[in-house]
Amino acid sequence: TGAGGPMKEAGTTHWLSPNTGANNQTDFYALPAGWRNNSGYFYYINERSDWWASTDGDPVYGWSRSLYYNNDNLIRDGSARKSFGFSIRCIKD
Repeated sequence: TGAGGPMKEAGTTHWLSPNTGANNQTDFYALPAGWRNNSGYFYYINERSDWWASTDGDPVYGWSRSLYYNNDNLIRDGSARKSFGFSIRCIKD
């Protein structure tokens, strides 16, 4: 809990208010891109940000991480359908 705020872009230029805990202390600059379902529709733009994790789940579901405008948590989820369109972030070692 509380790990998401330091990852989010501060302010409400892109995120809905109140953008709880956002201070971008990590220089990650997470933006609220939402996600796309397998029919091509986009949801939750300006409200949340979802990324695929490098840990693989099973053939249908994968692991993801999510941030929301109304809390400062970093959510870990293993039930994301692989047919959904989440963001990816490449991090150099």
